Amino acid sequence: AQAPAAAPAAPPAGNAATVRLPQVDVVGSTPLLGSGVDRAQVPAATQVLNSQDLTRTGIPSLTGGIAEFNPSVTLNDSSGNPFQPDLLFRGFTASPVEGEAQGLAVYVNGARFNQPFGDTVNWDLIPPNAIASVNVEGANPVFGLNALGGSVSVRLKTGFDYQGTELVGYGGSFERAAGLFQYGKSSGDTAAYIAGGYTHDGGWRQTAGSEVRQIYGDLGWRGDAAEAHLNLTAADNVLGNPGATPEDVLSVSRSALFTAPNNVANKYVALNFNASDALTDTTSLQSVLYYSNLSQRINNGVTVDVAPCGNGSGFLCNGDGSLVTSRGFQPVPDFLNGGPYSGLSLQGTDTNAYGASLQVSNTDPLFGLPNHFVAGASYDGGDTLFDGSQQLGGLSYNRYFIGPGITQDQADLSIAPVRLRTLTNYYGAFFTDKLDLTPRLSVTLSGRENIADIALQDQIGTALNGNHTYDRFNPGIGLTYIVAPQLVAYASYSEANRAPTPTELSCASISQPCQLPNFFISDPNLKQVVAHTFEAGLRGKFRDVAGGRLGYDLDYFHTDVSDDIIYVASNIPGLDYFQNAGRTVRQGVEANLTWRGPRLRVVAGYSYIDATFASPLTLNSPLNPLANANGQIQVMAGNQLPGVPNHRFKLVVDWDVTDRLTVGLSAIAVSSQYLFGDEANLNKPLGGYFLLNLNASYRITETLQAFALATNVLDAKYATYGTFGPVGAISFHELPGGVATNPRDLSPAAPIAGYVGLRATF
Repeated sequence: AQAPAAAPAAPPAGNAATVRLPQVDVVGSTPLLGSGVDRAQVPAATQVLNSQDLTRTGIPSLTGGIAEFNPSVTLNDSSGNPFQPDLLFRGFTASPVEGEAQGLAVYVNGARFNQPFGDTVNWDLIPPNAIASVNVEGANPVFGLNALGGSVSVRLKTGFDYQGTELVGYGGSFERAAGLFQYGKSSGDTAAYIAGGYTHDGGWRQTAGSEVRQIYGDLGWRGDAAEAHLNLTAADNVLGNPGATPEDVLSVSRSALFTAPNNVANKYVALNFNASDALTDTTSLQSVLYYSNLSQRINNGVTVDVAPCGNGSGFLCNGDGSLVTSRGFQPVPDFLNGGPYSGLSLQGTDTNAYGASLQVSNTDPLFGLPNHFVAGASYDGGDTLFDGSQQLGGLSYNRYFIGPGITQDQADLSIAPVRLRTLTNYYGAFFTDKLDLTPRLSVTLSGRENIADIALQDQIGTALNGNHTYDRFNPGIGLTYIVAPQLVAYASYSEANRAPTPTELSCASISQPCQLPNFFISDPNLKQVVAHTFEAGLRGKFRDVAGGRLGYDLDYFHTDVSDDIIYVASNIPGLDYFQNAGRTVRQGVEANLTWRGPRLRVVAGYSYIDATFASPLTLNSPLNPLANANGQIQVMAGNQLPGVPNHRFKLVVDWDVTDRLTVGLSAIAVSSQYLFGDEANLNKPLGGYFLLNLNASYRITETLQAFALATNVLDAKYATYGTFGPVGAISFHELPGGVATNPRDLSPAAPIAGYVGLRATF
């Protein structure tokens, strides 16, 4: 974030000129608030977005804002819901979907936001209009577990940095209607802030409707040397997730789905206390204490390989000829007289997350040289109760599950009710020290010890019981050199790790796979994932270029990941498991240019990301049409990781046409990517796309503003996520004969849409 400009220095006697100190761009050196360092001296790529960046179109969006301005970020819509995207940064993911390899550490007001059960990141829980700033940074060991590819730190507003009232109402395509508000006030040494909103979205695809309700409040106190804040965040959201659909069906109707219902209900409440205390002029303490509860319920319609047994018994059999059984392993009769049958996957996850962090910051000189030292410790705990089951029922003409269903319970545990409690205890001790060897040259040393204790307690039997402990010290070193006022060079090396999640540890057996995330079966050990990152780059600013200020960033990164964890299909249709996948590499370059003039701002960015396997693998992928006779594919070193495009280009333009009228555009071009399940790169990749959005705002009065946004104005037909599905399992009424022959399942992006709204400020 940007520090306020320093107060003018007193002019020399007899000189009426005023000397102003230059504005310093400050970024967080740790997840905790209040320990920032000069961005020019950070030996890694960093990006800070403020609330104006996230609301430039009139509609606030955290993930949308990051994706617009960061050239190395893309959003994958694997779930089919705009409030639950996968955010990919340099080929690493922060996703709300269980089973995604979570490679980014996310913090909100200094508290760990990755959920304990699967390290997932539920973006829908954060009120976007309450965000003060977002810091996106490359790999840094100080940010703890999951910071393999980098970190995202979100700071929410307080009454000290926002005063007044804002009311926003907007609506438009697909029945979207929303009302947002925020209010802040400070009085003496106290302040209060509250923000929230309600959004209804009908969704452009079947079952894609959403109801999003969010609220955030902060009470703050500020003294001469200390500051403290107590804040609460709450959300009650229901999100439709149509997911991927066979490509054959999408060619007829892009709004179609595979099976239904598909929805996620999130109820969330979080308390956060953070404080800072300047003990002396050079020493301060920062602390965070937090608690959150997430209650999540998921209903997901699935296909089943079930049909009447061929022996005339009147019972149902699985595809392998075994009897379909219910609780007590009782045979299930052919209750629909031949079907068709379908399944409904039900899951409930109740998580209590809690933790505390304490750090000390000191700026005393070291060996007579300017120095900035931070050291601290953290604890993050989690207690999760997971319930999962699958019901067998009928299938409607539109591929909806018809109940009431019968709960399946197979003796071989391939499908069985699950009740699992997991306890996670993550401990960390960290430091970072920036020493200015000369006024131009700085060296940064950092490190963090991570300890992860994970306990799994089977609440039905013993198959899932297990205890796992992981520990690792991750070092980091970096240099920055101010070549000239307009040129800063830097280079760094760092390491980071993540422990396998309870989700992954519960589903890591090739002999007893699971249908994520409902049927965890056994508990073999997985190795922790370790990333080694080298990064180097240039950045700088020119004060007067074509009448404006020009800033640039150019960065090269290379991350070598050992024992990466991937989700692999088993030989049993519809069941999968996790395994370590040897080495993977993510490397590339990113460039960003920003020019700001009196009435015009232009941001242009490009990134090239080469994400590959570095170890040969033999993987099961039975639905891949080019797999061998055993349903396997041979992955070679150099094959591209699925879901990671090589090229991204981004452009943002905002033009103040008059003092009242502003128009803008954002353009994104993304190259092709391989489908999940095609790690060997045998099939045609998912095509690239070009997306153009237009926006405008008009200030009607000093307190009232109208705005408009048009997305995908060229109505591009593209998809951001692809995999393979069992298309022969059910009938598709959209197709001739009801038969789909192409196993490619895609998650299509939204068509052209428009929104208009009003903003009132007081």
